[in-house]
Amino acid sequence: MNYIEEELYSRFVELMPITCIDVLIHDDEGRILLVKRNQEPAKDKWWVIGGRLLKDETMLEGAVRKAKEEVGLDVKVEKIIGVYDEFFNTSIQGYPTHTVCIAFLAKADNLLLTDVDYTCYGFKLVSSIDDSYDPYLLRVVKDSGILERK
Repeated sequence: MNYIEEELYSRFVELMPITCIDVLIHDDEGRILLVKRNQEPAKDKWWVIGGRLLKDETMLEGAVRKAKEEVGLDVKVEKIIGVYDEFFNTSIQGYPTHTVCIAFLAKADNLLLTDVDYTCYGFKLVSSIDDSYDPYLLRVVKDSGILERK
């Protein structure tokens, strides 16, 4: 996999949309895993696992990698939920951010976290998601159809 030097990536964020993978992870008990972000964009918000797609990486590979890297979970990707544009007023680089996010629904046998790279994490029952959450998160959860499974 190819990683981009920070200075060059900063120029990308300034000038173009960034392709990202988001993963809504659920278990057999109808719970979804949300993490609280420790960096911009969306700092201090409850969010799904996700991040930039790497060159020469398929979207599916990216989804599996992000789950493993960010929370140490092995997941089985079930489907693409949708493709979304997200616009943020800020980023770590200090520029407004435009991301094109491909959101996946994935299942983990258990949601016992072994490794996280966020300031905190938590489980939220799908039915507890309400309008206090970010509109993007609400849209992904709704579009996933996970609520209809309960």
